[in-house]
Amino acid sequence: PGLHPTLFDFNMPTTRRQRRLATTPACFADLTEDLLALILSSCEEGALRAAFAVCKELQRISTPQLRHRLSILLTGSTPGWMHAKRLGIFVKRVGLVNGHPSYVRLGDDSTMLWHDDEDRCWYVGHFEDLGSG
Repeated sequence: PGLHPTLFDFNMPTTRRQRRLATTPACFADLTEDLLALILSSCEEGALRAAFAVCKELQRISTPQLRHRLSILLTGSTPGWMHAKRLGIFVKRVGLVNGHPSYVRLGDDSTMLWHDDEDRCWYVGHFEDLGSG
């Protein structure tokens, strides 16, 4: 309510005017970091992804918040450093696996992170094993 419509009632812009409105930096000029965080926390993920894809100003000011919201950092030591190469930043994927979010390792599309309901734990593995325990 009262917020910029191209950010919150977002369908991919189809007209020239809609594209111009979606990329107009004026709608973000006076946002404080706290207000931006509040706005982003109230948006559905699909709307955020769509707006982020077309609005350069939103990309510039929201990247830190979106990284926090849409990624996981898997870090730490592993026994004998086994599988240490699978640690890193994982970015949330669209869609659910076993009813939970799943993630792809940044820079390595073959490594995934997913939850297995049967074993009640998270797995890191190859994309071909996605969803299995």
